[in-house]
Amino acid sequence: TLRAYSASVVFCECVPTDIITNGAQVVVNATGGTCNSVTGVNGSTVNWNSSATITTLALQTASRLDKTGDNRNMVITNSSMDGNCQIIDPWVTIGFTNATTINGAVTSGPFTFGPGRSIRVT
Repeated sequence: TLRAYSASVVFCECVPTDIITNGAQVVVNATGGTCNSVTGVNGSTVNWNSSATITTLALQTASRLDKTGDNRNMVITNSSMDGNCQIIDPWVTIGFTNATTINGAVTSGPFTFGPGRSIRVT
């Protein structure tokens, strides 16, 4: 388990089993594998420069998953996020196995995609 707190920046060259970040930035630069869970809270950013699968993604309190730096395909199996969080996928490389649950009011665009993306939100 990788834990990052309060304004720190952590670079990973392998895929941790679990990532928990609170107000920090985590940059994952890895090929393949599976991360069981990624949890970002309190304005965290997870830069996912990886083709690894995320089994469970949970974003809370203005946090985001950013795939801008990598154009390889990857899969997110289960995901939930607050309405003020974002998943950024300009290369349209994230495949979602299940619909994303959005908790609370949407206060900004929770998804930023390139052209050709359709999503199901429940």
